[in-house]
Amino acid sequence: MKNKSANQRRKTAQFQLTSRFSLILFGLLILFNLLFILLSVGYLFEHIENRASNILEAIEKGEASGDAWDTLVNAYVSADEEDALQVILADGSVVSSEDAEEIFADINQGRVMPFLEDIVFTEDGIYYTKTQEVDGDQVTIAINGEDSVELAYGLFMISSFLNLIAVVVGSLLIYWSVGKWSQKLTGMAQEIAAIEQIRTGELTVSEEPIEIRSVALAFNKLLKEQRETIEREKRFVADASHELRTPLA
Repeated sequence: MKNKSANQRRKTAQFQLTSRFSLILFGLLILFNLLFILLSVGYLFEHIENRASNILEAIEKGEASGDAWDTLVNAYVSADEEDALQVILADGSVVSSEDAEEIFADINQGRVMPFLEDIVFTEDGIYYTKTQEVDGDQVTIAINGEDSVELAYGLFMISSFLNLIAVVVGSLLIYWSVGKWSQKLTGMAQEIAAIEQIRTGELTVSEEPIEIRSVALAFNKLLKEQRETIEREKRFVADASHELRTPLA
């Protein structure tokens, strides 16, 4: 009995319209989340790229040379120990920030995405690398983007949670709204059942929605024509009976 009731409920306009609108809402929110991810990641890596460019530009303006590179290199990466800066001088010697050799070793063994050649995925995180020549010296900087990725992931999870709440609340509101709208259809079905029992009356014609109004008008017209046909048949039968009972002159 419960299964039959559940099947009947699934066949109602309220259930079917709610299901369709909820799927549309869910699909739109998925597209929104995907767009959010793409825009967030693009913005975050653009921010990292600008940061690397600003550091290289500042180094270029600093006009460091020889032993001055040691102080300058460590100064620019002191703000974030996970960043690395390496300078290959014109004479072949190398000046590196603290832990730079280990970081660049991990980067060399990391994975590079085909469409993101400057982004390297390592075991310790995600790095953005950029190389630029400054007065004959080759400067390479590696910016750790793990914090930015974690921030984007956190924002994505918050957005997904809020979207899930929106789907649940939206589905309930859709179910309630469709239920209010379908009450006129339910009322029409009840009126038709009552007319079938008492063989009189007509459907209530509402002003809106127009589709239900049109159905009610058409049904009332059909009832009127049916009753007129029945009345004509009754008169015909009565007249025929009368003629049969009346002797011929």
